[in-house]
Formats: sequence, structure tokens, C-alpha cells
Amino acid sequence: MRFFRALAFFAVLGASQSSPAAPDQAGASSLPQSAGRPVVRTPKQARTRKTLSDCKTELRAKGGGWCEMRVQGRHPGISSVYYPLIKGDAMDERIRGWTGQVSILGAWCGAAFDRNNLIFYFNCGGHADYGGNEWYSFDLEAGKWERLTEPSLLNYLFAVPLKKNGVMGYWWQPDIRVIPSPAHTYDGLLYRQVTGTIYYMSMKQYDAKRARNLTVQERRPVAEGGLVIGGGFVGQYEFNPSKTEKRNGLNPLSWRRV
Repeated sequence: MRFFRALAFFAVLGASQSSPAAPDQAGASSLPQSAGRPVVRTPKQARTRKTLSDCKTELRAKGGGWCEMRVQGRHPGISSVYYPLIKGDAMDERIRGWTGQVSILGAWCGAAFDRNNLIFYFNCGGHADYGGNEWYSFDLEAGKWERLTEPSLLNYLFAVPLKKNGVMGYWWQPDIRVIPSPAHTYDGLLYRQVTGTIYYMSMKQYDAKRARNLTVQERRPVAEGGLVIGGGFVGQYEFNPSKTEKRNGLNPLSWRRV
């Protein structure tokens, strides 16, 4: 994805991986919130915002070169809008994976780009890295990060025969019949201008949190409740990133498998 390889131009996008701030809006799921949890940050010098238009003006005057876009404030990076995972919470620990939210940009990730509105959309993690499938946006003109949704609940089990002995292994997943498993997105994200929606190509299920210690008694109600999912995990999904508009038959901030 050529535009993504050029993201060095937007060096500020990956800046600051410090403690997350409290959520600034409701997402698409109902995970527990972290009201009252203190946020500790190292003091930083406040930055002055520099938008895409500012950079175009600056580079035009200089006849070319480089320009760093900047998000205003003391905490300008994507981590300022991370979903606040709670240490020790059973669901949040399933989602955290091995590397956590740094993998939203760092785990073989791509992005979708709305060229009309100059907005990048990010969704990444997967494999054993991070188990959240929430969406983030970066508005090049406003110079603003935003978290659009919350991570889906990992309350289904994906059943896979183990190669060594043929015994079934179980991994915690969202309902992949409707919502994709967190994954390395590579160049598998596409913003379709005609529909205003994002297409997401899933290649592998999230496998950091295996349900290793489930007894037969614990597995039975999960299976009887239809929460064990088998079969293929490769699929294509569509997401509507609008917070207010229904697009291509999809409600705001909703998924479907296509």
C-alpha cells in the first residue's frame, strides 16, 4: 500500500505510547469502563497544531521538502485515545494479548484512506499481538486522532484441530460470523468512496488467548450456547465508519460479513 509506506511524512501519527486517557465517547460495544482510574503522564511540552493545509502552504513557500504534521497538545499520539484496558479484568486480559495496543499501528498493519475527506482509518493487531478490533481514525486536516468503536467482546471459542494429536484447541474470539477476528491487516483495508464504507480482508484468527484450562463441564455450556465456532476463518467484512449515517445498508459504526 504505497500511501502507507509514505507515512513517514506523518511521523507524528505514531508518537507517544504512554498511558491511555479515559474514553471520550461511547463505542460500539459495552465493555466495562474505567471511571475514576488515575491517569499518570510524564509532563511534555505542548505542541502547536500543524495540519495538512499548513504543511502545503509551508512547502509551497520553500519549493518542496519535508513538513511534520502535529497534533495539538501535550499528548498528541494515538495512545491518547486508546481503549482503557483494565489490568486484571478477565475480558480485557483476553484482549490485551502479548504486545497490547502498540500493535494497532505496529503489527504488520495497513490503513484505509478516505481521499475525499482526508481521513486515515486504522484497524490492526491480531495473531498473538493484540486482540482488539476497534477502529481509529486520523483526520489529516483537523490533526485529530479519534477512537470510533470499542473492542468486541471475546466471548466465543474458535475450535481448531491441533496438528500434533488431532485434539481440538479453543481460542477466544468475537463472533466471526459477523465481526472479524483481530488480525494483521497488511494491505487488506480498502475505503470504497462510492459506498463510504471500509472493506476488511481477514486472513487468520487471533490466537494469543487459548482457552487451555477449560474443563469438560466448563466447555459444555459454551458449546450448547452455540458459542463454539468452527470452519474457515478467512473472510471479507464491511464496516461503516460514519457515526451518524447509514451507508450501503449498514448502520453507523457497524460490521457485516460479505
